[in-house]
Amino acid sequence: MKIEVNVSKKYFITLILSIFFVTSAVFVYAYGTSNPPVFGHDASELGPGRFSNTSGSDEWLFPGSVRIEGLGFDGAGSKAVFVGSDGNLFADDIVGPESEFGFSDEFIGDSSSLWDGSLTILDSEMNHPGLKSYSDHLYLKDALYSAQFFDITLVLKTPVNTGFKSSSFDSGNFGIGLFDGSTDRITFDTYETGYTARDNWLVITESAGLSTITKTNIPLTAQNNYVKLRILRKSQSEIEFYINDNLVATHTNNIPDKSLDFGTQSHTGTIIIDSAKLLIKDMNKRSLSCTQIYDSGATNVGATPGYASLNVPSACMASNGGCVIKQEIFGAGGVLKLSRSYTYKQESNGQWTGSSVSGRTYKNGDTSSANIMPSYSDSRILLRDDLTVTETAAGTWTTRDATSSYAHKLYSCTYV
Repeated sequence: MKIEVNVSKKYFITLILSIFFVTSAVFVYAYGTSNPPVFGHDASELGPGRFSNTSGSDEWLFPGSVRIEGLGFDGAGSKAVFVGSDGNLFADDIVGPESEFGFSDEFIGDSSSLWDGSLTILDSEMNHPGLKSYSDHLYLKDALYSAQFFDITLVLKTPVNTGFKSSSFDSGNFGIGLFDGSTDRITFDTYETGYTARDNWLVITESAGLSTITKTNIPLTAQNNYVKLRILRKSQSEIEFYINDNLVATHTNNIPDKSLDFGTQSHTGTIIIDSAKLLIKDMNKRSLSCTQIYDSGATNVGATPGYASLNVPSACMASNGGCVIKQEIFGAGGVLKLSRSYTYKQESNGQWTGSSVSGRTYKNGDTSSANIMPSYSDSRILLRDDLTVTETAAGTWTTRDATSSYAHKLYSCTYV
């Protein structure tokens, strides 16, 4: 069966226009409706809380039951909110306001004011914009605390005839990476006593003069060849070393716990630097967990217990990563006057180091005496090692509390 519909031209145009106007009316009505007041989703529908509605304010208010952690906003004039491990805003266990910190220098233009060292600007090369040379040392002073989770990278080359095999890099203090003098470092090196061949890259972790050295299977970089050196703190007890993006060694011993410089130590050969990058991770993720180990009587300032012997907490041994010793000092009425902390790490043979005695090494268990933390004013309240009248055992400390002016508590703390 064949069906035909014939519509004249003028009626066809009228029909089309009628459909158009009806559709437009429906669209306009929907667009102009006030229910809901905002189409899509506003901020309150997407997450808890609301804007403060204060004129000129972009403040966002979260309800009291909401827990956020490590939230940040970028941009000029923006705000950031951070929450501690106990869920409290602005808790005292926050290390820093940013969860990560990054630094990068491609050595384009004048960046010499950032670095300790004398830099000479060189012509750029293909794929290497920004080059500078130096022939003594180059570092950022106290760039990071080594207990942080860090990731550092340096891209270098040397025009010296024999490259990094040259004896001009034989200085006893020479190293590339993180360091504090000659007793604490996490570095690449070219020469150490006992490794006289000067053939392959060495990697070193050293804490208070005790070192772990690994000879890699990577030859020392030749003249005018670039090398990419990277050091990564993978965990609390692991340091990884990379050469040209290849893992060459992992160290778990003699890792320093202190503020370190970043760059290269002293030498006489010329080095050309292409880039330097430093990243510190999880800055606000680590908090201290503390256990009280001594209390002279915080509300009884007049008490003078004298000397007491304390067992060295197991957490403070190097095999467990070392610890933080926290001291709280109280005045009359039990009012907290001061809280301070110092790192401490003791080897199995009794040798120890701490942030209060940076750069020196002591032996717990001999007849000498050294303060693990300094005295407070003239009160002589201190934590003391090896006081001969009470202990000379490697497994104990001595406290001296012989004043009636202050009282104090001591804690052994670890990062969690």
